[in-house]
Amino acid sequence: MTHYNPDLPLNLAADASPYGVVAVLSHVMSDGTETPVAFAFRSLSPMDKNYSQLDKEALAIVFGIKKCHQYLFGCKFQLISDPLNGQALSMELDIGATFSVINEDTYRSLGKYPPKLGPAQTLLRTYLGEKIPLLGSCTVKVGYGKQAVELPVIVVQGRRASLFGRDWLRHVRLDLGTVLRVDCDDVQSILNSHPDVFKKELGEMKDTKVNIYITVPSQPRFSKHRNIAYALRDKVENELKRLEQQGVIKPVKYSEWAAPILPVKSDQSSVRICGDYKLTVNQVAKPDCYPIPRIEDMFVSLSGGQKFTKLDMSNAYKQLVLDDESKKLSTPTSVISREPQ
Repeated sequence: MTHYNPDLPLNLAADASPYGVVAVLSHVMSDGTETPVAFAFRSLSPMDKNYSQLDKEALAIVFGIKKCHQYLFGCKFQLISDPLNGQALSMELDIGATFSVINEDTYRSLGKYPPKLGPAQTLLRTYLGEKIPLLGSCTVKVGYGKQAVELPVIVVQGRRASLFGRDWLRHVRLDLGTVLRVDCDDVQSILNSHPDVFKKELGEMKDTKVNIYITVPSQPRFSKHRNIAYALRDKVENELKRLEQQGVIKPVKYSEWAAPILPVKSDQSSVRICGDYKLTVNQVAKPDCYPIPRIEDMFVSLSGGQKFTKLDMSNAYKQLVLDDESKKLSTPTSVISREPQ
């Protein structure tokens, strides 16, 4: 142990067992090691023992702060609470896994009194269809960042990888910036190798054009422009000019089809221009019958993959080019009408 030093960083670790709560206050020394300053322990009362494990952990935190109040008041300190039933654990994030699993070694490391196993109410198989032997299932306390929740987990035989599955993802919000990362020594070289992809200008879809199919014959529908609030008029006009400079739209003096624009505030300084096409072309357009894949099918197709790419296209819909007939159908109206490119 060491004497209290107000100039050294403080860590307060709190933990709970089925029988008591404990707190340890320690200093982080100059060499990175932790040295205890004070500690406290008390047994749980009969009423306390009825708490869930998560509530017992919260009780341990409150107990530790009260006992070390004289050291902690007015100081910054780091609160340490164990993430998985008292044990830090590295898990593989697997969005293809329906359930979260841990192996039997991990289960035995959950303390002297690990959670009681119950029967697993499911059957697990590998990607190749092999049956996975199970020991059972239990409920564990999961901590991630400032989040804490009790969740079920399946315990498998052997030394298989511990998987963070979709059932936990519904309750624990991960910081994907720390999970999904690209290790690259020279990012700039990648940017320089593909200038057309990473340029700041608006891109354009190549080799194909979008067609809006309508019922033939169809009577053209023209809706005059709507009055725009005075506070938005300058922003709307600036956004129309910006889209025109980017080649997204161009002004026209006449159009048989026209829909009023609907400005949507995107932030304090700009607006997003939408067309209210339910009054015009949407009434006669034929729906696209291409089947949208189910999320379950997509997860199956990703199972077993090793390399994944995330594509985030800036202003994606504005990069689609309409054919000449569709441009006429989707003309928005403002004080100055403009035709989509």
